[in-house]
Amino acid sequence: MNDSRKTPPQIEVDLHLHAQLREVAGGGIVPLRLPAGSTVADAFESVIKVHPGLADFRNVVAFACNDCLVTGVATLDGGDRLDVLPPVSGG
Repeated sequence: MNDSRKTPPQIEVDLHLHAQLREVAGGGIVPLRLPAGSTVADAFESVIKVHPGLADFRNVVAFACNDCLVTGVATLDGGDRLDVLPPVSGG
């Protein structure tokens, strides 16, 4: 029998917050369980729901997935490490 109420496939990723992002969230590593096919932007939005102060950084952060710079539309795979990098300034 096919049960249409089955939970969709999930993936687990570790989201790492750096510098002031870590301070806003009160910690540096956020383990996430997301629907398969989730994007980097989906992952960051799920963390914003728990830590609304991170919303101020939504348009200025950079992302690295498994040590490679990516954009918000990149799709995540189970076991990925997603780093969220704050804006950098200096001279």
